[in-house]
Amino acid sequence: MRIGLGLFAAVYFSSAIISDSRLYGTIGVVFTLLTWFIAIGAVIVPGAVAGATWDQRKSRSGRTNTGSSDPGE
Repeated sequence: MRIGLGLFAAVYFSSAIISDSRLYGTIGVVFTLLTWFIAIGAVIVPGAVAGATWDQRKSRSGRTNTGSSDPGE
């Protein structure tokens, strides 16, 4: 998904900033940047959640059951 976001940025982002700057001035550029930051967050947050879930499941499957109910042992 990160590659797709990079391709999208290369094709769309620079032209969007120029276009929005001409149409709306500084506020157009600000809104374009905010949209871009939200898109980056929409990629980074699910990636972090997926990585944490993957790591948690991997560590859980690597444990062997010794019969003890005490997690500190």
